[in-house]
Amino acid sequence: MKAKKTILGDGFCVLGYAISLAWKLRKSYLLLRMLIALTEVLGTFWEIYFLRLLVKDFVDTADTGPIVADVGFLVAGGLVFQSVHIVCSWMASTGYVKLCDNFTLRSLGKKMRVKYACLEDPAVLDQIKNLWCMNGIVSGSIEQLCFFLSGLLVFMGSLAILSSLNGFVVFLFAAITVVNSYVTRRGIENANKIDMEKAPCERKLDYYTGRSMSVEDGKEIRVFHLRDYFLGKIRAFRGLLLGYEDQKTRQKTKMESIVAITNGAQLFFLYLYAAYGFLQKRILIADLFLYIATVEKLGSSFERMIVAFQGIAAQREQIDRLERYLRIPEENYSDAPAKVQEVTVLEFRNVSFRYPGSERFVLQNVNLKMHKGEKISVVGKNGAGKSTFIKLVCRLYEPTEGAILLNGKDIREYSFNEYLEQIGTVFQDYRLIPFRIRDNLQLDRKKEEEFLLQCLEKADVRKTVDSLEAGLDTYLGKGTGYQGIDLSGGERQKLAIGRMYAKGARILILDEATASVDPISEDMIFSNMNREKTAEIVIYVSHRLSNARKSDKIIFIDRNQVAEYGTHDELMARAGGYAALFKMQEQYYARVD
Repeated sequence: MKAKKTILGDGFCVLGYAISLAWKLRKSYLLLRMLIALTEVLGTFWEIYFLRLLVKDFVDTADTGPIVADVGFLVAGGLVFQSVHIVCSWMASTGYVKLCDNFTLRSLGKKMRVKYACLEDPAVLDQIKNLWCMNGIVSGSIEQLCFFLSGLLVFMGSLAILSSLNGFVVFLFAAITVVNSYVTRRGIENANKIDMEKAPCERKLDYYTGRSMSVEDGKEIRVFHLRDYFLGKIRAFRGLLLGYEDQKTRQKTKMESIVAITNGAQLFFLYLYAAYGFLQKRILIADLFLYIATVEKLGSSFERMIVAFQGIAAQREQIDRLERYLRIPEENYSDAPAKVQEVTVLEFRNVSFRYPGSERFVLQNVNLKMHKGEKISVVGKNGAGKSTFIKLVCRLYEPTEGAILLNGKDIREYSFNEYLEQIGTVFQDYRLIPFRIRDNLQLDRKKEEEFLLQCLEKADVRKTVDSLEAGLDTYLGKGTGYQGIDLSGGERQKLAIGRMYAKGARILILDEATASVDPISEDMIFSNMNREKTAEIVIYVSHRLSNARKSDKIIFIDRNQVAEYGTHDELMARAGGYAALFKMQEQYYARVD
């Protein structure tokens, strides 16, 4: 969109965008809204014409026939137009819901395609929050367009009827309407500005409200007496939002007061002039009724036309925000079948990463190769960069410098879903969906029950699932409404490991995946993992260095760099940072070879 903005340019720009988008999302809604506008215009002039005819026949003739006919046409036409309006409005209301649904689904689809790193940017999160304030922007613009068109047609017809009046009166009417249009536009612009300013506050309020109502946070809230803390935050942000709403209310009241006064003055002078013409016998009584009705329609239609167009133009900023949201970088998705037949090597070549806007590298100059058949452990202190390393492998982040190669090919040359088809993960902050256990394992891919049970066996959780009355069809979480159950943290973590197996990926990644699992189960899970034949590369992240001994290679990350890389024996012989950490933990355990 052009940087230079005018009310006409803004209005036509928004209209073009909204009509184009509405045509793609829901053509019938656009057509129905146009039909509703047309019935309003025809109904208006039908009423004006037959009211004048009725008064004229009543004055000019004593015959009741024409009067009855006039009444009949007036009522019948009104009923027809009203019926068409009601039916079309009913159909349009359904279309409105579907249009908003289509817009919401399209927006959500965009959010789930956005590069993951963008979702950690507060500015992007504010854009997403603003998006829900714009959910009705397309339908609203179409509705305003119909108001504008109907107002324009009524205005032009009314102006033609009043053309016999004094030109000064018409000029006075136009001047007052211009003042009203300016005041209304400023009010709409200020309201939109306030809506955009309060978006970060609304997002934070939603965050604290959601956390305060979360079952998962319920334990900490009670044990650590966080009730007053959360309520304080919620009150503070609600207070800020009330301040924004108060600003909007005061500005709206001021705007409506000015418009009401000028409208009153406008109607007063127009009615006065029409009455004066009647008393001077320049206007017939039938024409007096016609002018009075037309004056009212002229004023309301012009105001409706201007307000509608200004309402459309004032949405320019929202349209710009919507376009900025739609321009947020997306992953390279493709429905093409995966071309990767096997994973032979995954290589980091001079890889460095830093967050956008930051000068500090989280990882720097990483060079290493992970070959087919290897089990790799990634270890290091908190904040060393282990999770960033995993997100780079998963392509949730892209290297700031260097490249990651799969089978010698830059992973960015694969489509996003083609590459992720090779990745199975259990993240440190994994999530299970509140559906059946079966759904959590297979997700959108139908799997044989025996295969799912084998995956649970590898994750050492099959016995737990078999003991449940509904087995794989048991719902997780008591908030589902399906008599769900709450599993322990360790059992939930095992289900997440089972889900990783069910994907059948070639590269498996476990980021603190057994942190809540007991030592016996953990040993069984790692033993099963080391015997896994379908996985071609396995990457562990764990603070329990006893597990690292079972790996083929160990990556020790320190101070945002891969400080050491080799086998357990090689790193112990080097007597560096890894050896120091291992010996620190070893003293608490009896050494078992």
